[in-house]
Amino acid sequence: MDVIADWCATEQNLASLTLPVFLLAGEHDFVTLRSMEGWQQLPQLRCVVFPGAAHHALLEMPGDYGACLEGFSQEHEAHLINNG
Repeated sequence: MDVIADWCATEQNLASLTLPVFLLAGEHDFVTLRSMEGWQQLPQLRCVVFPGAAHHALLEMPGDYGACLEGFSQEHEAHLINNG
């Protein structure tokens, strides 16, 4: 755990992303939230933090997690169809 606890995206081209980015994390997820710090300036960023969940929000709150992911996917699928 200590090895990944301090990991953060450092890619220089991260800021040039123009596609929608969807980040999902648990409120008590010390790994994902910390690693996402460098992503906060992305222009198309949407972040959902699940209250009470830890690192495995997908397993802890599968219904909520799936609904968020499905909504985001449907929203951007329609955008690609209309603008692709």
